[in-house]
Amino acid sequence: MPDVRFPHSAPNWAVLAIAAGCFAGAGLIDTATVNLQSVVAATLAIVGVYGVAQVARRQSRPSLARLSLGSWLAFIAVAGLHALGPATVATALPAADAGVGATITAMTWAMLLLACSSTTFLAFREYSAGHTPTSTDDPVVDRDYEY
Repeated sequence: MPDVRFPHSAPNWAVLAIAAGCFAGAGLIDTATVNLQSVVAATLAIVGVYGVAQVARRQSRPSLARLSLGSWLAFIAVAGLHALGPATVATALPAADAGVGATITAMTWAMLLLACSSTTFLAFREYSAGHTPTSTDDPVVDRDYEY
């Protein structure tokens, strides 16, 4: 069976932005101990994954692959800020040190969870597209030899 064709539609950027915001909020919440904050963080992460699922359902495989690759590249770029150190980045920007550190942390979690979830949905799409059922209508050659 050929690959199912999806209409070429632009991703719903608002839903994707809300999902990334939920991921960022979940990353900002301190979950060192299990309490109400960790429940809120888990809920935000679940809502974010649901948002990415809604966007992924409407996209073609190539479009979803571009979204996944772009998310990973954005994560690597944000991780480069961690390599420099939030304090170093904060000195280069005219902002409060705590605000810059929180922003870098939120962006890191948002990009990481967005990249992981979009890649997971792409993997499911690729797996289901590669699975072709075997046909029972194939002709069978019967070689009965008479002795």
